[in-house]
Amino acid sequence: MPLQKTHNNSKSRVILITGTPGTGKTTVSKLLSKKLNGIYINSGNIVRNGYFLGLDIKRNSLIADIDKLQPFIDNMLRKIRKLTVIDSILPDIVSLENVLLVVVLHATTDELYERLNKKGFEVKKILENIDAELCKICAQDAIEKYGLERVFEIDTTHSDPMETVALIHEEIRKKIGIIV
Repeated sequence: MPLQKTHNNSKSRVILITGTPGTGKTTVSKLLSKKLNGIYINSGNIVRNGYFLGLDIKRNSLIADIDKLQPFIDNMLRKIRKLTVIDSILPDIVSLENVLLVVVLHATTDELYERLNKKGFEVKKILENIDAELCKICAQDAIEKYGLERVFEIDTTHSDPMETVALIHEEIRKKIGIIV
């Protein structure tokens, strides 16, 4: 359904979906943006297009340049008038005033192992991501940046992506006051 009413703060229009790899960020983000008739942004694509400091050889991953990435995304958001769903492993890439809700997706370690293994991750990388999940790194970072009142956590272990979208949709309705 299309958005019928916006939140009182018209500048705050981002739903940030974060979590360790394998929790369902991309699938859920795409489905949610479609349900809300919003815009979908994958921050990883932006990082890969030049917003990185270099390559972390040990982890075989790009090191995002947060100091350049956040202003770029904030500038992009100034031009977008629709509700925007951002899919990001990095929970601190959007300015506080732009964020309506941060959703941190979780999964059990066994489930993460299975999902990441199916994606072809090396065992070392899988274990590193499981450690991050056990320590709740994404949740801690999100709470530190945006405050507990804006962070909503969901375990995706036994839920279908549409069920997760429904939970987020309900949270938006309850907490933020958006009717969609």
